Amino acid sequence: MVYDELEMLQKLKHPHIVKFVDWFESRDKFYIVTQLATGGELFDRICEQGKFTEKDAAETIKQILLAVDFLHKNNIVHRDLKPENLLYLSRDPDSDLVLADFGIAKMLDGKGESLKTMAGSFGYAAPEVMRKEGHGKPVDMWSMGVITYTLLCGYSPFRSENLQDLIRECTENSVVFHERYWKDVSNDAKDFILHLINPDADQRWTSEVEHHCRHERKCLS
Repeated sequence: MVYDELEMLQKLKHPHIVKFVDWFESRDKFYIVTQLATGGELFDRICEQGKFTEKDAAETIKQILLAVDFLHKNNIVHRDLKPENLLYLSRDPDSDLVLADFGIAKMLDGKGESLKTMAGSFGYAAPEVMRKEGHGKPVDMWSMGVITYTLLCGYSPFRSENLQDLIRECTENSVVFHERYWKDVSNDAKDFILHLINPDADQRWTSEVEHHCRHERKCLS
């Protein structure tokens, strides 16, 4: 697993993916040295700000999307997208984000390969992962939808505390935009989220989401 991550990290050269510097090992541990990101996690900024404006959320999602699109074009699935794995390079309010933690990322052997092992984090994992049906690149897009929702209102679209209830909640596509918190968010932003948080992995928007946005004239503001 560690050697797979090392090999993968050395190949990833992108401005929104944390840069690999070096690695070394002791008798019983591996150490990976990466680019220093001193700005903290996206999760921390959500906690500090409560929620993002639609404009700021759009810029944040654009950076994440660029990283994910790069991965997917190289047949890599991150499988654990969440605010804790997105790091700011500095404390500057306009700092760039980088995607980190490739511990459970996988490189697909072919276009039709389906991954079977459990992946993701509770609340961000796609329903096909939780149902152990096999999964691929669409799981990252589901996670992006959850992140987008959370950025715009400050809380998760899924509130269940046990796995079976969460699977049911995700599968039934019961995403709710509560009027109190969503009244100032555009319909295009809500539609963008629903295209990502789609229980049908085949119908979920891909990392070429900008193409979808242009085609349907819909996207985050």
